[in-house]
Amino acid sequence: MTAVRQLSVKSSQRAPALPSLDARVSAKWCYLLAVGLLLAAVPALLADLSLARALVGGHLPGDLRRVLTWSEAFAHGLGVALIAVVAVVLDSARRSRWPRVLCMAYGAGLLANVVKLIIGRYRPRHFLTLDIESPAVGDTFAGFAAWLANGLDHTVQSFPSAHTATAFGFAVGLTRVYPRAGWLFLCLATLSAAQRLESGAHFLSDVAAGAAIGLLVAGAAIEPRFLGGWFDRLEAAPDS
Repeated sequence: MTAVRQLSVKSSQRAPALPSLDARVSAKWCYLLAVGLLLAAVPALLADLSLARALVGGHLPGDLRRVLTWSEAFAHGLGVALIAVVAVVLDSARRSRWPRVLCMAYGAGLLANVVKLIIGRYRPRHFLTLDIESPAVGDTFAGFAAWLANGLDHTVQSFPSAHTATAFGFAVGLTRVYPRAGWLFLCLATLSAAQRLESGAHFLSDVAAGAAIGLLVAGAAIEPRFLGGWFDRLEAAPDS
């Protein structure tokens, strides 16, 4: 009996401790990046039309286009859910951290969709088919609360990119749980943003604003004064 007890003690001592959350991914870090992206969205307006014309033409190599298409799963609500299910099944020790991760991903996408209803903007693939002589970037905007006149018409819901917001919020959440793969999550979020450009669903400034929203929501889910305090208590609960 004593031998069994000693063996049990040794086994528990050898068991690896659960890695802590990545402290480098702080709310301040998210906020600073978000502000930088919002500022970058302003000059990006100057490149919106020319870049959209180049990408919507479909001149990318087939393999690269397929990679971009597959990366959309990282920014799609269903894809996020499937990844979460797989992660919880394979790594149940970290399941208490997933409510925060999902809040970052889905909360960012939801906020971006709310902004879409306020700021109407044509999607590139639809705008480029309009018969407008010498179009300017200002012509891509359909005014405020365009949904009142057009209903929930997706053709005027380009700004910002909700997919990109979801992807960057998701990337921050995953990086805090799995810090060593942070570079991979950032690459996947960037690829999913590029997919929105290549598909003609969004302009460059839409993507920059979407990424900023994702980082802002992620920061709020980390910041103790906002949602972060509640998630900290949830993750520290004894039964987690």
